[in-house]
Amino acid sequence: MSLSKAQRQLRGRIGGLSMVVTYGADNGNLRAARRAFLDRFLQGIDPSLPEDERLNRAEAAKRMYMAKLSLKSSVARARKGRSTPGAANR
Repeated sequence: MSLSKAQRQLRGRIGGLSMVVTYGADNGNLRAARRAFLDRFLQGIDPSLPEDERLNRAEAAKRMYMAKLSLKSSVARARKGRSTPGAANR
């Protein structure tokens, strides 16, 4: 059986909520993955800066990365002739 986009999103949400119910909202399952993802952005930051400034810049680099992904997704959807989600409601 093939699931619709909405059904896949709901299935993912159920899975995420299931983890919260089982392990709690702040569980160690994702802590290492989140740290490794942030470390990816820390590598490009000057190590001579104070640690709090390095973390701030790494977070900004992560937000920039996510914004670029969002733009690429938007462009790809436009090429396929689909509008952006929620465009009909504007």
